[in-house]
Amino acid sequence: MDVDRILGKAEDEAKRKNFDYAIRLYQEILAIKPDLVPARRGLRQAALKKFAKKYPSKSAAKMKGMSALVSIRTQRVAKRHLALLQTCEKYLQHDPRNLQVLSVLGEAAIGAKLLDTAILTYEDIAELHPQEADALKTLGDLYHQKGRIDEAIGAYEKALAVRPQDAEIIKARKNLAAEGAIRTSGIESATHSRQLVKDKDELARIEARKRLVKSPKELEEAIAAEEAALKENPEDVKAIRSLAELYYQKGDVDEAIEVLEEALEVQPESEDLKTRIGDWKLRRSAARVEALEREGNDEALAPAREADHALRVEEYRRRVEAHPTDLANRYKLASAQLDSGDVDGAIAQFQQTIRDPKHRLESLLKLGDCFFRKKMYDLAAKQLLEALEAAGSGAPNRVLEIQYTLGEVHEANGNTSAALDAFSRVYEKDIQYRDVAEKINTLGSAKES
Repeated sequence: MDVDRILGKAEDEAKRKNFDYAIRLYQEILAIKPDLVPARRGLRQAALKKFAKKYPSKSAAKMKGMSALVSIRTQRVAKRHLALLQTCEKYLQHDPRNLQVLSVLGEAAIGAKLLDTAILTYEDIAELHPQEADALKTLGDLYHQKGRIDEAIGAYEKALAVRPQDAEIIKARKNLAAEGAIRTSGIESATHSRQLVKDKDELARIEARKRLVKSPKELEEAIAAEEAALKENPEDVKAIRSLAELYYQKGDVDEAIEVLEEALEVQPESEDLKTRIGDWKLRRSAARVEALEREGNDEALAPAREADHALRVEEYRRRVEAHPTDLANRYKLASAQLDSGDVDGAIAQFQQTIRDPKHRLESLLKLGDCFFRKKMYDLAAKQLLEALEAAGSGAPNRVLEIQYTLGEVHEANGNTSAALDAFSRVYEKDIQYRDVAEKINTLGSAKES
């Protein structure tokens, strides 16, 4: 199985709102690579977006996932951690916010020693159920195990906001704050961080910079400290970047971008700064589109999507110009151009990205889509046949998808026999695949007449 290709396809299907198919692909990946965090993150997001407008009732979810719930109990007792991961995900596709099953999923990931997967799961719990202090404490412990001290402190602080008198969390938070300050000073052998820094104001600034500050008061204090430091040294790029990150944590993305652009004025050739600014702009744009989708604001949604497409094209074109041999960015540019309606521009880029083994299959499929849009059906079919060869026998779901798409191309071209042949190959493997049974009946009747 070519995991990268299937992962790319799952992401594309999720973007097209084919959430059931995306979930199916993500689960197929995780059955082979349960530790692949991007697939598990994509699975969770696809399930949540599927129910963004109307979440199922508890009873409906329980009915659909009853067999999974029974298996969860059995596998949990038997400590079959890897099997339990899959079973939890089967239930969560019907009820992705379920706290109990998410908690069991996190426990299973810890039991299977998949710490990154456990962290992702407890991050989900923290976002969906922010009052769960025990989950936040566990998340802090996991961050600590991975050496992510700043994030561990942030998780403990959230837990303390829920349970401010919890002695265990207070102790963990205090110890990690000292550890973080020690690391910042560069002296690992110290026994007490405040013995190493005489200037308490500077120590406070260091801790604030290193810590994931979450409370509004701490954020404002940290922002004030960085702004004061910048008055003394306006070209301190590290301080400017830190200030930008603080504004980003605060949720003021516009201000964060504006501040980071000041750092770019000091270091105008910094590709890292340009990319960071671009990433934040892309996230801001995508968040706006998602918000309008949730609201059902169709009037504002169309121009927002158009602006998002234009921004993606602009940003990825800049990255391609900066790094012409980076085929991953070229693939993103091509996809953005296709989404924006620049089919010819997308074709030119995809014709280059088919040389990248990681993106060859998806590039061939999207080239086929481009030629289909231009009604160049023979060329579209040629790309799909090459895609079938690239997919091989290790990805049966991808093969079904490509065969089905090939059938659509032949159908649009008026080639009933070829279309019927392609759909029949899908029908032979999965009679319930999309509307293939209806396609067979319709084309069969047309051929007979």
